[in-house]
Amino acid sequence: MMGIEGFVRFSDEKGEIAYGELHASATSGQLTGVEVELLSGSPFTGLSRTGAQATIQKVHYPLTVPSYPVVFTKPADALAGPYDDIPINRSAQSQLDYEGELTVIISKDCKNVSDDQALDYVLGYTVGNDVSAQNFQVPTRVSGGQFSYAKSFDPSRLLGHVLPFRKRLLIRRN
Repeated sequence: MMGIEGFVRFSDEKGEIAYGELHASATSGQLTGVEVELLSGSPFTGLSRTGAQATIQKVHYPLTVPSYPVVFTKPADALAGPYDDIPINRSAQSQLDYEGELTVIISKDCKNVSDDQALDYVLGYTVGNDVSAQNFQVPTRVSGGQFSYAKSFDPSRLLGHVLPFRKRLLIRRN
């Protein structure tokens, strides 16, 4: 079976929220009234075609958001250079996880920044390798369902060696 090109989350004629296959040719323009093939499953665990059709009545944002999302921080002590070794805590060795991520470097303190000003606070971007102790993210363990503890071993966050600036910086010479 061919892979799914894209998907849309929508309400159908009965008001039920569903996922439907969306082809590249339909990604621009109005989707209300478009007929799509229903998909079963979840974008996080996999979607599959059902063979049934439905008509889009209202388009929703593509992914559901938890009522209480997990928020975590990376303390400064968890940062490491691109070629540094990562010492692994003995209690975390059994379920170690790593994730390649885009890392956004914020240039200055900010709060309640408007959407149109947000990029003014971005210094640049680099790659990151986020090493986590998955066994400490389990709610029944010490984490209580929050990820900060599992992501805070010293050091557990490798950052790339190059920081391309988002915009040119003025360098002054004395």
